Amino acid sequence: MDKSHSKLEMGTSDRQRLPQVIRASRESIIENWLQAVKQDSEIGSIPIPDSERKEHMLLILEAATGVVEGKELTAEGRKAYLRQGAIRYKQDRTVSLLIREGKLLQASLADCIRRQFAAIEMNYLVSDTIRLMATIDALLEACARGFIRQANAERISSRRRSGRNVPV
Repeated sequence: MDKSHSKLEMGTSDRQRLPQVIRASRESIIENWLQAVKQDSEIGSIPIPDSERKEHMLLILEAATGVVEGKELTAEGRKAYLRQGAIRYKQDRTVSLLIREGKLLQASLADCIRRQFAAIEMNYLVSDTIRLMATIDALLEACARGFIRQANAERISSRRRSGRNVPV
């Protein structure tokens, strides 16, 4: 067998699917994302500890990589993202800031893919990337729904306390 051919075969067998590469790089992905968030004047000005900012995005990454691997996103998992949206509302964020945070995460993931390109199994890269990004979008949509539900609940509660008529 030709030596150059065997090296090529060995190189491809060392490659991993995108979820494994992301899990191995998740700390650098989140750090990259955190730096981008801090540089955003609106998001960065919201006084939230770094650990709290990171925790939410780590959960999104874990859920999204799981879906790419074929795991189902459970109803409880979706409820957790609805709760995250309510928490974000209480932190004085806006839906547009939630979306921007998600886009910054996707940019950090794209940067990871670029940096780790040689380590990724090419046969699955496009489908894994599409599924990963679509799952992140879906989770962020759940967050936005939770945010809006919390805003509506507080608006209704405020009207009831003030004695104004609230349509049901």
